[in-house]
Amino acid sequence: MGEPLKVVEGPYLRDILDQPRALAETLEGLVASPALEEVARRVARGGFGRMVLTGMGSSHHGLYPLLLRLVGAGLPATLVEAGELLHHRARLLTGRSRLRRDSTGGGRS
Repeated sequence: MGEPLKVVEGPYLRDILDQPRALAETLEGLVASPALEEVARRVARGGFGRMVLTGMGSSHHGLYPLLLRLVGAGLPATLVEAGELLHHRARLLTGRSRLRRDSTGGGRS
């Protein structure tokens, strides 16, 4: 019975236990870019009619916390799966929309 524990105690477990440090380093390294600051200014003055967040699979689900923050701030935002947006809800995208697409698959979404 001791043998299976070696798998748990290996690189996989070390990677999981290292995630808080990795997240802290990522947070410390984040810098607001001028382009991002301009988007924030446009959002603050109502420069967008709607923010549409889209992705596929885990990328889609990973946008949910952002959706909650945007809606919680009183901003018009919606989360739509990429295939649904492309085939059935493209009218959400207008000249005043801001699209945020996310992908963990090499930018394929």
